[in-house]
Parts: sequence; C-alpha cells; structure tokens
Amino acid sequence: MKKLNVALCVMAVTVSGCGDSAGITREYVENTLYCPASSSKEVGAFILQCIGNANPMSDEEPEDWIEACQITAEQTLCQKTPMQVSEECMYGGTTCGKWREVSRVLLVKEAGNE
Repeated sequence: MKKLNVALCVMAVTVSGCGDSAGITREYVENTLYCPASSSKEVGAFILQCIGNANPMSDEEPEDWIEACQITAEQTLCQKTPMQVSEECMYGGTTCGKWREVSRVLLVKEAGNE
C-alpha cells in the first residue's frame, strides 16, 4: 500500500504542471514566398489583369478569383526567401499544444536596403 501511495504521489507531481511548456520559445528557418515592397505595383497589376481575364459566367464567386489571382501572382512574381521564425508556446504540458508566432525576420537583405 505504501508503494502505491508513493507511486500515486510521483504520478501526481509529474502531471501537475511541473513540465509546463508555456512560455518556451523556438526558432527555425522557413523558406517562404516574399514580395519586396518594390514589386507591389507589378503584383497588383497582375492581380487586376487576372481578375479581368476570369470567366464571369463561371460558377466561381468573385472573391474566390481574387484569392486565386493573388496566390498566382505571388507564386509567379515573388521569390522563395529564407526567413527566421520565432514562436512562443501558448499552452501545453510536457509538449507544447499551441505555438504563437512572435516574429518573422528576412534573412537576406533587399536590394536597395543595405
């Protein structure tokens, strides 16, 4: 019986939050599409042209075309660029249950911003 009580006490301490991961941060590098500010007019013109070329008689809603054209513009005109992402654990036990992005930093300098 004494061993059972000791085992229950150890288990209670283990799951009581001693291993709480909230507040822990992590960083990693992610290759993501990045459009420099200098390309915003070109991307905007691409989106407008794409929407103008969309078939107005199709069953697609206009807001679906806007999103599809924006994604296509970014994939066509922007480059995959490494970014350092920092995240903080919002809640969890021994492992984090939910991460929140804290910052995203471009790892290469833009032309003209050196």
